[in-house]
Amino acid sequence: MSRSGGSPSLATIQRDVFRALERGRPGDPLASRHVRGVKPLGPAARLRIYSDQFPLRLHDALHQDHPYLVKLLGHHKFHALALAYGRKAGSRHYSLGAFGAGLSRFLAQRPRGFTRPDLPDLACFEWALTQSFLSLAEGQPVTVEALAALGPERFPAARVRLSPSVRLVPLRHDVASLVEALDAMDEGGRPPKPRPERSVRLVWRNGTEVFHAPASAKDARALRRLREGRPLWEVCAAYGNSPQAAQAAFSSLSRWAREQMLLDLQVP
Repeated sequence: MSRSGGSPSLATIQRDVFRALERGRPGDPLASRHVRGVKPLGPAARLRIYSDQFPLRLHDALHQDHPYLVKLLGHHKFHALALAYGRKAGSRHYSLGAFGAGLSRFLAQRPRGFTRPDLPDLACFEWALTQSFLSLAEGQPVTVEALAALGPERFPAARVRLSPSVRLVPLRHDVASLVEALDAMDEGGRPPKPRPERSVRLVWRNGTEVFHAPASAKDARALRRLREGRPLWEVCAAYGNSPQAAQAAFSSLSRWAREQMLLDLQVP
């Protein structure tokens, strides 16, 4: 409740208090004027309770979404990363679940103390895993049998929808091997050195589990065409025009169907 003579709007109160909490300034008079103090705690002391918790909540949000970064950096250094990222990026979304969206871009700027070159790729990969898990599962899965039953006449014009859980993650380093090494590494162990290697990683959810696998250039092209809603003949054309290419295309579609990556078959 405001202690001033006027009646500030809710938007004003939210703005003033949030800025004070975000900047770690619980004594900010613009924020304190909206808080009624009751002994023994005055307005600034009451705001400090939330101000002290704010960076910890941001840290916890990142910690939950980036377990491999935590293991690679160690808890102490990861805490320093969360503080640095929080000061630079802040929280601009109503949900703390969105706080890590820009972490990879932040690390790509090579901030002081975090110059290991594969950190941006690892952050990007882990964010894709999290977002794949949280994606909505709406639609009727397409079966391999349904694709095969279309026949050569109906197959070319048919369309399927790509599951919202599917992510294509372009990488500059071998993150898959790094993740495997971190899984096998004991507490306090030494992680492997960064290994430059350009690739695209396919991430998807099947049921309640998230998986990832390498995606070839042709796979990535076909998956992007599926995302754009193109007919199956255009999707298959990503593999070429030979009989062997057609077989490879149907093999990929079948694999994706088995993994519940294809939804809502539509036949004109």
